[in-house]
Amino acid sequence: MNAGGDERGTKSGLPPAGRESRSSRLHRPPDYATLSALRTPNKRLVLTMNLHAGNSELTRRDELLVSAAHLFCEKGYHATSMEDIARTLGILRGSLYHHIRSKEDLLIEIMTRGIGYLLELVRPIATSAQPADEKLGAMIRAHVLAITSHPDVLTVFLHELKSVSPERLPEVLALRDEYEQLVRSVIAGGIDEGVFRPVDVPLATFGLLGLVNWLYQWYKPGGRRKPEEIADQFEDLALHALRNERDEWPVAGCR
Repeated sequence: MNAGGDERGTKSGLPPAGRESRSSRLHRPPDYATLSALRTPNKRLVLTMNLHAGNSELTRRDELLVSAAHLFCEKGYHATSMEDIARTLGILRGSLYHHIRSKEDLLIEIMTRGIGYLLELVRPIATSAQPADEKLGAMIRAHVLAITSHPDVLTVFLHELKSVSPERLPEVLALRDEYEQLVRSVIAGGIDEGVFRPVDVPLATFGLLGLVNWLYQWYKPGGRRKPEEIADQFEDLALHALRNERDEWPVAGCR
């Protein structure tokens, strides 16, 4: 993520005293240096997501999860067999069961790691003392950059919910609902602060999440747009849609 921006931030992560006009806040660059500290996820979780855990057993399990996530993305969950996963890893099918009990257990763990990773990224942002518009912008950026950094894992979460059995679905939905509630709370807080228009909060939440989640359908690594550029534009779109700028609109009849 970018570490640029201006020098408004303080070591505490709070903006300086005084309130800027909405126009100046709309057009100034976000303080990514200040917000980057809030976006730093739990180190242990990052190591796990990036397959660098120090324990050899866990590393093999992570390799299994990543291979499965890639196959689920390429072929679909139901079209992928345990034999396919074992072949990709160069091991016998029976060896898989030393690490995982079933294919659905693989699916659930991939999903819970994916949404758990997103939650680790956005919780400290959503609960920080930053203004609501800056929090929401940082959350959108974190979401976009997570999808582009871990496309297989997060694609499985976003695309294969329909494949989870009714008995296992609640444990995945609980994490998804927690994430949605964080977004709702920031939008509602922005309305209370006066920086966001009085929109329907659940509808706005679904709209914003639809915008960023659909990224998994079309994003290709190495494509025309870099992840940071996509994050910039999605952040800009979301904040322009929500910001309360009525006091800056021209009076009717004036040019």
